[in-house]
Amino acid sequence: LPRDPEAGRRLSEAQRQLAWAEALTASGRFRDATRALFDLGAEAHSIGYRPLVARVRLADARVQEGMGRPAAARDFARRAFSESLAAREPRDAIGAATVLAGLEASLGRGDDAQQWVETASGLMDAHGASSEARVSLLRVRAQILRARGDLDGARSKLEQALQLLSRDMAPRLVAAEIAEEVGALEMDEGRAGEALRAYQEALAIRREALGPTAPRVRTLEERVAGLER
Repeated sequence: LPRDPEAGRRLSEAQRQLAWAEALTASGRFRDATRALFDLGAEAHSIGYRPLVARVRLADARVQEGMGRPAAARDFARRAFSESLAAREPRDAIGAATVLAGLEASLGRGDDAQQWVETASGLMDAHGASSEARVSLLRVRAQILRARGDLDGARSKLEQALQLLSRDMAPRLVAAEIAEEVGALEMDEGRAGEALRAYQEALAIRREALGPTAPRVRTLEERVAGLER
């Protein structure tokens, strides 16, 4: 930690701003999160506190991923991974590896995705991990299995993730995301009724958490309406 009082004050302010950006990202307000992160990376480098640099890069990666910009997200996540290892921050290295695994899976690069899963899993075995991190990795594993056509395996991973959520009282928005992923699996198997129930569950959670006018809520409403016809 910085010894200089002024640097300490700047670090506290940067951490506060980063926490706000992460909260915006969690609620799907990616453009607002981008504004909150603006210039924060440069400030982190200026302060000279490497763990903060890694966390800002990881936050940037998650925002870019949420905005549908996989190339930018991957660039930020790779830098976050390297910075996290250099700063001896395994928690953030696990987060970056998990983001990279999900990005590679979404781009159809299953082998690369599996390598990042194994990297994250190895760090978890060596250093431990929060339930939130384990849930994130289980969801990526489900994503990889679904892409391979192993729908039962994907369902099993999502069920494990939900069990961790209910045990630890994790944020409801994560449960909504998993419910949507279950809905997508049900659609893959041609079970529209089961998919509708999963999407309705996700919609109810998102309405409560984000309000009726949030973009993610409207998108889900359209999906549910299509299945109800």
